Amino acid sequence: FILATTEPQRLPATILSRCQRYDFRRIALGDMVKRLQVVAEGVGVRFDEEALRIIAHAAEGGMRDALSLMDQCISFCGEQVTAKDVTDMLGTVDRGFLFEVAGEILAGNTAAVLRAVDKLMEEGREIAVFIKDLIQHFRNLLLVKVCGECEDILDVTWETLEEYRLQGEEASRERMIRAIDQLTALETEMKWSTQPRVLLEVAMIKICRPERDESHEA
Repeated sequence: FILATTEPQRLPATILSRCQRYDFRRIALGDMVKRLQVVAEGVGVRFDEEALRIIAHAAEGGMRDALSLMDQCISFCGEQVTAKDVTDMLGTVDRGFLFEVAGEILAGNTAAVLRAVDKLMEEGREIAVFIKDLIQHFRNLLLVKVCGECEDILDVTWETLEEYRLQGEEASRERMIRAIDQLTALETEMKWSTQPRVLLEVAMIKICRPERDESHEA
């Protein structure tokens, strides 16, 4: 018999004592990219390395999900798949856009951030996916700020790590943490709102202008 659960702590001791336990973990992003490359070569489709990284990141450690996304990309794009093709299919934005928006947020340039939101809407991107990606971006900036050289934690290329390091120098840890807090709260609010764009714009203004917020954290 094979018992499978995502909550092993709820199994009684009488069951656990009679089982051999195996804990399955998420697959590392680098390992997943290598496997996806092998699969792509096997079916005769060329993928940019960045495209494979985006797929692996979106799969969140699940190889089955990664292969499903790869299959969708092949159906959507044919024998040559670029990073832009993958971001278009997922409804997300590329890394350059995230760095651009984060830079304007850290600089307090509210007008530029709101224009970026307008561009996001014009291109038909998913707001929820953008917020999730932006939270991840600020999380990466914070880790680089706190840990310094942390390729093992972020699992990104050296060039990308250097980009995070340079952008992280522009702001304090407290500002990054506040941005993550605001975006995380926004992510929850979005689930019940009929006006997601308005909520996103208001949150961006709050993040860019903490001096206008009367809370102690600001």
